Amino acid sequence: MASLKKISKKELKLTMEALIEPPLKIIVGGQDKQTFFVNKEVICSVSDFFAAACKKEWACGQANTVTLTEENPETFAIFVSWVLTKSLESAANLQSLPPREDDFHGEDGRRSAIKRGVQLVECLGISESLLCHEFHNAVMDELLTLTETLSDADESLVICLPQIVKII
Repeated sequence: MASLKKISKKELKLTMEALIEPPLKIIVGGQDKQTFFVNKEVICSVSDFFAAACKKEWACGQANTVTLTEENPETFAIFVSWVLTKSLESAANLQSLPPREDDFHGEDGRRSAIKRGVQLVECLGISESLLCHEFHNAVMDELLTLTETLSDADESLVICLPQIVKII
């Protein structure tokens, strides 16, 4: 396997070996497990956890399989989408928001905002577990944008934020 030194996304150049070797198998969740297959070089370049776990000295590195029983598969899917695209918006299961601020006044808009906020907070947790600072920063930026959008749409919507934090 190619060297797993930590490199920036601009520097990431996949070797031929990285493109033909089997992807890393990642089993996520407790009872409702989900299996993901991700290019090892790509995920190790952004996550210190995966970079360490995939070393040949560890059983995970030898088996090319990492098990994350404590993580939520839906949240991990958001992380993997971000790893591959460097965009949270590419994650199909991340709750979308109404297209205009006016749409936050209804119950559906509020529910969407709360769900997205909860998902983003869960993403913060996984960013800590997986030691992925770049993902953490992207999620924090998105949380700040959500907060600004909510407060611009309607002052009363800021009440969603304590509900989001309480869930943590």
